[in-house]
Amino acid sequence: MNCQIISFINYKGGVGKTTSAVIISRLLSEKYGNVLLIDTDPNYHATGILLDSDVKVTKTFSDFLKSSNIKDCILNTTYANLDIIPGSLETASVEKKVKNKNIIKNKIKTFKKQNLSYQFIIFDTPSTAGFIIDSVITASTINLIPLQPDLSSLNGVKNIVSNIGKIAYYNKRTIHFFIFFTLLHQSISAEKNILENIKSKVSQILLDVGIYFDKSVIEANASGDDILKAYPGSEINIKYDKLLKLLFERIKLIEGTQNE
Repeated sequence: MNCQIISFINYKGGVGKTTSAVIISRLLSEKYGNVLLIDTDPNYHATGILLDSDVKVTKTFSDFLKSSNIKDCILNTTYANLDIIPGSLETASVEKKVKNKNIIKNKIKTFKKQNLSYQFIIFDTPSTAGFIIDSVITASTINLIPLQPDLSSLNGVKNIVSNIGKIAYYNKRTIHFFIFFTLLHQSISAEKNILENIKSKVSQILLDVGIYFDKSVIEANASGDDILKAYPGSEINIKYDKLLKLLFERIKLIEGTQNE
């Protein structure tokens, strides 16, 4: 399998992008090899989860965009096989200055020359449309869209899908993207009706796993615990394991099509 560049994108905040990016990164690093998470969100929540508070951060994603020495921007996390390019508030101001939508893709192409080897590169992204998300979409082999089952979220996804189509047309290549459901509630019947309605409309691009709201995530983040170790049998870990399996199935199909 080639290096997979996987982004978590949505123009709406609070849908589980960061939680998904962090947990998938942890699962991949435990089971499949070296992982680099790149935190492109000016709120840099993924950085706060994966780095101890006493770690000195001198280079961040904004430096990654400007610097030729990528190694200087990478930090080891407390987890084996998982590194991070930290996020920072500065990303918001840098976005206004850099207009090359291929910049992230071109940076990743230089990894081999700098002796950087990762089986997976994961992007956590901001919740606003703009250069950063467009550049991440352009660089990614797979774009994952976490979706809450409500009509406003569905409208937001329509905007993302439209934008992906424009980027694919501009770059003259297929851009692969899939949807999965997050922050579901067991007992809300209206939500279930919306869920089934959305499923019927996006079945071709749906990774059919529903990740329910889980207080263990809030507890782990509040205490600084690793959710994979603190709550190994939790529903959310089981669901993310399933999401990863479905994702690998799609990756194999994509690579098989490309090799034909």
